Amino acid sequence: MRPEQITTLVSLEEQLVDVFSAECKPGEWPDMKTAQSRGDRYWHKKNALSTLTLVNRIQTVLRDLRTSEGGTGEQGKGEGQKPAGADLNSESIEQEAARLEKQGVALLKRHRAKREK
Repeated sequence: MRPEQITTLVSLEEQLVDVFSAECKPGEWPDMKTAQSRGDRYWHKKNALSTLTLVNRIQTVLRDLRTSEGGTGEQGKGEGQKPAGADLNSESIEQEAARLEKQGVALLKRHRAKREK
């Protein structure tokens, strides 16, 4: 991802947190007296949750970028730094891959079991 895209995501994250803070004020939501106001209140809650979900997704993308860059982020890349995993030998890499594969299979089995219920 290009540096300007990362900067844009960070800016969007900050803006969305401000929007969430404004949307997440229960005192400003409609009351519960009529069916219409209860429905409006539901949508206020849903909008706030959707905004928070967007923030969470952006944070996930940014975290994944940092992880794929060896946990250093763009600022930490300098000369003399080893890439992530440079100290691992092929045996430990294979063991880690096997462990992660087992976790993936277990996750898929759990997901399948939940879906079949």
